[in-house]
Amino acid sequence: MENVFVTCDRCEKEINYGITYFSIVRNIEYAEHVIATGKDEVETIDSQQLITLCNKCGSRFSFDAISNIINALPLDTDNTNPN
Repeated sequence: MENVFVTCDRCEKEINYGITYFSIVRNIEYAEHVIATGKDEVETIDSQQLITLCNKCGSRFSFDAISNIINALPLDTDNTNPN
């Protein structure tokens, strides 16, 4: 059995099963509060992996910098779901 799970999108290093890694994903989720249990539940409707990074590459990025980049990106109004 091959031990490689995925490859780092930045340095192309192989990431084996059992090794931690960084990933940025785009999730479409639906959240609700269930009165019967008193708990919040989140259902993932769609999930798409955007980037996978090994620990070395992933730890070089700051969360604030990534957030600033994403917030600065223009929105694609042609691909907007009205719901």
